[in-house]
Amino acid sequence: MSHISNMSNSSLPQEYAYRAEVEKAIRKTTEAIEAAFGHIERQEDGPITMRYALKEIDNGLSEVENQISYLIGTLLSANDFTAQMIEQRDNAIRERDRLMAMIDTKARRAHRRKGSPGDKSPG
Repeated sequence: MSHISNMSNSSLPQEYAYRAEVEKAIRKTTEAIEAAFGHIERQEDGPITMRYALKEIDNGLSEVENQISYLIGTLLSANDFTAQMIEQRDNAIRERDRLMAMIDTKARRAHRRKGSPGDKSPG
């Protein structure tokens, strides 16, 4: 009988490259918790046995924490990269708009020159 919910059915998105490592750490911790409950049910819950069981749980939680920290670091790096890309895109749009305005201004000036009174256009 399971004493805790099945934590290996985590809701981490498939896209995460490190999902397997996180799930492995969670599964290892879940198994350590189940083993500790087994010691209690079999009345093998003396101080040395439980100290060992709790140490296994602690190690598992540390591994989960390490994997999650690594994921968070990866996500923060991706956020930084995305921010840089957005800034570059915005700069490119501003440059495009500036160039289009310059072209438009030159085109209007050229159009006005053609239509100026000093022109010797047939009429």
